[in-house]
Amino acid sequence: MSADRGSDAFRALARRRGPVVGALTDELALERARTPDPPERWAPAVAGRLGLPRAAALGPASFYADLATARGRRHVRVCSGTGCFAATGGRHVGDVERELGVAAGD
Repeated sequence: MSADRGSDAFRALARRRGPVVGALTDELALERARTPDPPERWAPAVAGRLGLPRAAALGPASFYADLATARGRRHVRVCSGTGCFAATGGRHVGDVERELGVAAGD
């Protein structure tokens, strides 16, 4: 299939479904904030509310780390990029763990 034909198919889907596709990530983020459960439990319901197939929500919810990772009551992100590790010799993660009294992933 040519790129133009693929784009036409996507435009046709967008016309049929409306602006739902753009709202999907926002709705997934809101639902993630409400539950510690894995995406398999809550993403299909998000898709259903938006009139999308289950896979339309489960794919992004499982792919994006902020959506896929189970959370507790609070969610703290610590940079794990090369620059952060180079600047601190990797000590920053342990510093945050000690300061908060939790281990990474808890």
